[in-house]
Amino acid sequence: MKKQINNISSYLLQHVAKHPKDIVTFSANAFSVTPTTVHRHLNRLIKGGEIIKTGNTKQTLYYLADEKNKSLFFKLSKDLDEFFTWEKHLEQDFTSLDKHVYSIIEYYTTEVINNAIDHSQGKQLTVKTFWDAKNITITIIDDGIGVFDKIRQGFHLDNINESLLELSKGKITTDPENHTGEGLFFSSKAADVFTIEANGLLFCIDNLIKDWYIASSDTKIGSKISLQIARDAPQELSDIFLKFQSDDNLEFDKTEIYVDLALLAGDRLISRSQAKRITRNLENFTHITLDFKKVNIVGQGFVDQVFRVYQSQHPGTTITYCNANDEVKFMITRSLD
Repeated sequence: MKKQINNISSYLLQHVAKHPKDIVTFSANAFSVTPTTVHRHLNRLIKGGEIIKTGNTKQTLYYLADEKNKSLFFKLSKDLDEFFTWEKHLEQDFTSLDKHVYSIIEYYTTEVINNAIDHSQGKQLTVKTFWDAKNITITIIDDGIGVFDKIRQGFHLDNINESLLELSKGKITTDPENHTGEGLFFSSKAADVFTIEANGLLFCIDNLIKDWYIASSDTKIGSKISLQIARDAPQELSDIFLKFQSDDNLEFDKTEIYVDLALLAGDRLISRSQAKRITRNLENFTHITLDFKKVNIVGQGFVDQVFRVYQSQHPGTTITYCNANDEVKFMITRSLD
């Protein structure tokens, strides 16, 4: 019995590449066993990460993990084209996915490769793909200046923590004539989990649990950006665009800001200078939502600067907030009375 189990498993691994659609029937006939028996062996190999299953029912396909899990290397230059790179080296691996998941992966991959070409000042680009039983992770790495330091220099900021805050707002680019600054913003909203590592800093957004965090990173040189998404993820890229677009002209004019990113070295949010970090570079937005999750206390000066001073200076802008605790709500309400 054990010998047959090993034989069937080995047979599946040897033949699945040539029989991605009919490997179950093909193997059942070869061993004179039922399809149920073959499925049992397939499931073991899938759980063990040796075989990858995509699609459902008649669209089901099976692959060797080595076919999907890749590390690709490219020379970074202006001659490198993100869409050609996608079409030639990556696209075929994802065509079996549902169209909306494929669209998110295509958008993220081409946008991040384009950013590396135009902004990183690096010499080499690495694209890694990893499939497990449920998820796909695509990691794009360059050996350039690092995204946080690039923003720090471009906007003359004091430190890379401020760069992280600016990047999270959206529409932030050091080359506004050629870029909109939307790629990383929308990729971070479309992913299940989105991570940026650069300049010794890691910023992770986990949309599955609606949380985010900052940590140190071993990535000191260049940038390492990862998107993880379930193969059966429900989100549509078009819906994410619509959430942040004007109802009138479909312009990207809405943003959400994680207020706690304005905290430096454990500071409380009490000063007008901290408030100005929040409202810096928001002139192109007309609807701003401030997310106060993880913020325990705010001061009168901070609140007044955001909700009265900035608002009076930008009368066409609407500022709302969410996830505020009772103390923060009290300070905001008090300032608006």
